[in-house]
Amino acid sequence: ANLRGVLPHSATETQSLGAGLAWVGTGGSLGASIGYYDSAYGVPTRPGMHHHHEEDGEEVHGADGVSIGLEQIRADLRGSLDLGNGLFSELTTRWAYSDYTHTEFEGDEVGTTFSVDGVEGRVELIQRERGGWRGSVGGQYMRRNFAAVGAEAFVPANTTENLALFTLQEVDFDPFEIELGARFERSAVEAETLAARRTFDTVSAALGFAYSPMPGVRLGINGSRAARAPSAEELFANGPHIATQQFEIGNPNLRQETALGLEGYVRANMGGADFGLSVYRTWFDDFVYLRVTGDEIDDLPVYGQMQQGADYFGVEAEASFPLFR
Repeated sequence: ANLRGVLPHSATETQSLGAGLAWVGTGGSLGASIGYYDSAYGVPTRPGMHHHHEEDGEEVHGADGVSIGLEQIRADLRGSLDLGNGLFSELTTRWAYSDYTHTEFEGDEVGTTFSVDGVEGRVELIQRERGGWRGSVGGQYMRRNFAAVGAEAFVPANTTENLALFTLQEVDFDPFEIELGARFERSAVEAETLAARRTFDTVSAALGFAYSPMPGVRLGINGSRAARAPSAEELFANGPHIATQQFEIGNPNLRQETALGLEGYVRANMGGADFGLSVYRTWFDDFVYLRVTGDEIDDLPVYGQMQQGADYFGVEAEASFPLFR
């Protein structure tokens, strides 16, 4: 139907609070913050859809529509330490903890409640620049606990844990520059109710060359190899996802997704104007995507997680300049 005026179930109400405190000294810094976020919003129904569920064997239609109640508490910590005149000039770290709850309402009735809590942090050593060579090395950690309670919990309770080591190196041979990045990550995804656990070791790397033939002009080419472990939702989903109005089915046998990429670019700043042009192509192996199966469950179209090769090709151009001063 062609709707005009007010879109049903599209209202939003949000409240947020935040506070922070930091100390900054000559030898380092330390800061912390805490934030609270609360939001209630409607989910507009896809045209032609009439969501329903069953109670005591009878079909009940949700005439009042679906709305979401969302609440999050987040705490952040950030610090740095001056390491003197050695190989590394500075140590930096940042950590975050969040507790997130997301409740789906059908009219005034509570449908499904999703809760996610987790911690994420990284420690990075900044190298002292020597002869045009600069860079950093570090580690990153993340743990996420997910749970859903309700008739439409489309993903079982699960835990995701990631541990990664990374480095970024840059060498400047004016007018040439070389950039190198690498990352190793071990990921584990576990769904206790299914007695299922998958682990993945992924390696990603990138190499770039840049040339500046004149001030304000930069030409470059980048090559990359990227890898990604499937998420818990992609592996273990099996149920109605009301927010997207799909019945999603995961695939616990998914392999890691990998991609080879190549990009060439030119950037320039001339006469106060900025110009950019890039051409890129990415070749995916085992690209993860949702595909419609043609089936329906509870009046929802069924989508399943699939994998296959995929190629991306693109051209991007941009220009930015002042019209008047």
